[in-house]
Amino acid sequence: MALMLLLITKSVGTLFRKFGCYKLLPLNYNVYFHRLMAVMILVLGLVHTIVFLSDIYVKLSTSTVEDLNDILATIDREQIFTKIESYAYWLFVSMPGITGVLI
Repeated sequence: MALMLLLITKSVGTLFRKFGCYKLLPLNYNVYFHRLMAVMILVLGLVHTIVFLSDIYVKLSTSTVEDLNDILATIDREQIFTKIESYAYWLFVSMPGITGVLI
């Protein structure tokens, strides 16, 4: 997504052409490039969703009822509904946030 938005600006496109990146990226074919990015986002989003759902299925299918009850018993429900973390916490401190930034 960032690559798609970055290449909209003419100054970045000119900079890429200057360094010879036009051989790797179809900079002169804007409509084709945007369609290519859209298809990539769609395909990779579907792959991400399928892998996520299969991971949940494997975790749930291999866990016993006792394991799931133990996990649910350790959750502090009071803290979940009263403690609201900041956006920066979820983006830079939590594991999903860190891996999302790295990806």
